[in-house]
Amino acid sequence: AYDRSEAAVVKGYGVGAVDFLFKPLVPEILRAKVAAFIELYRKTEEVKRQAEQLRRAEQREMEQQLAAERQQWDSDRLRREMERERQFSAELSRRAKSQFLANMSHELRTPLNAIIGYSEMLQEECEDLGISQLVPDLKQIQTSGRHLLALLNDILDLSKIESGRMELFLESVDVCTMVSEVAATVQPLVEKNGNSLEVRCPTNTGEMRADLTKIRQSLFNLLSNAAKFTKNGKIILEGWRERVGDSDWVTFRVMD
Repeated sequence: AYDRSEAAVVKGYGVGAVDFLFKPLVPEILRAKVAAFIELYRKTEEVKRQAEQLRRAEQREMEQQLAAERQQWDSDRLRREMERERQFSAELSRRAKSQFLANMSHELRTPLNAIIGYSEMLQEECEDLGISQLVPDLKQIQTSGRHLLALLNDILDLSKIESGRMELFLESVDVCTMVSEVAATVQPLVEKNGNSLEVRCPTNTGEMRADLTKIRQSLFNLLSNAAKFTKNGKIILEGWRERVGDSDWVTFRVMD
């Protein structure tokens, strides 16, 4: 440019100029300006390169975060599906077991009750006819039948406990009568290992409000365990009423 006036310079900047070289050219000024523009260009490109690197780093970080969130989501979804599958399988297993036990209850209880009932009828008939030599065998049939029935009830109760459906059927129970019945049922097991069974129940023990079947099963299990691990010994079954504080308690005890 030949015109070095302020108006010419302003006009030049207005149409897009970034700098001016005025004629005649001065070599030192030309070299300095070229070097400055080269340095400016280099720094500009460096800034662009760094900006691109930052953009790519942020993009990679975002992609990694999205991938981690996706992986966590997939993991949680898989865990939920596995838990649902486990619960579904457990429910199927529980239903199958309940159905099996229900069928077993019907298939086994019916003939057992029939055996016990017929043996009682035969015992009464033999006693009426004076055939006393068959009575002990018939009593043994009744005892064994009741023992098997008690074992079956234990299995069914275990299933109810596992499914959280155990219920109590409360009724008035004569304690000494129940203790005597349990003792009669377990007598063959006691004698199997050469043991003797002693029953202690004061006549004033009276009645209690409880689930008869559950208490009988509990006592039978305790006595069965004592009979199993005692040989040529003595097993004692006790039941009595005692006052504890302001309440009456009925206590049972099995000793061997």
